[in-house]
Amino acid sequence: MPTRNIPALKAVIEHAPSRLAISTNGQIVNGEIYTLLEQIPKRNNAGLVTILQVSCDLGGASSSRGTMNGSALEERLLRIKSKTDPYLKVKFTLTEEDLPHLQTITEWYWDRGLLLQIDYADGGSDGGMYPGLSAEGQRIVYEFALTELFRCLD
Repeated sequence: MPTRNIPALKAVIEHAPSRLAISTNGQIVNGEIYTLLEQIPKRNNAGLVTILQVSCDLGGASSSRGTMNGSALEERLLRIKSKTDPYLKVKFTLTEEDLPHLQTITEWYWDRGLLLQIDYADGGSDGGMYPGLSAEGQRIVYEFALTELFRCLD
């Protein structure tokens, strides 16, 4: 989580010579971090490809995540977006409990103009590893993605 080490994050943003991807859960954010995040669009305007990926589970159905009413998290995510847009990507890791709510979850992010990456499994959560989606769950996500892609092309 790079936002814990502000001097290191600052050095990387200032001195990375080329492509830079920063991945965080965005939980530790303050005025100094927001100021650093403003450098991401500036780097891109200078030809230094930079993207910020924030892992987020807002809108997830899993009761263990408890983020269905995460207004403070939503506010933080939208403020991060205001500093880094359009160079922000949100990574959402699906659980089996989320599958019936896939349309609602994706629309939540899309309605806020957020670029969304949906993953089947993650390196960890508070309780450890999320299990990967079942083969049937992966099929559901694949079909959903194809349907939405073709709908967007119409």
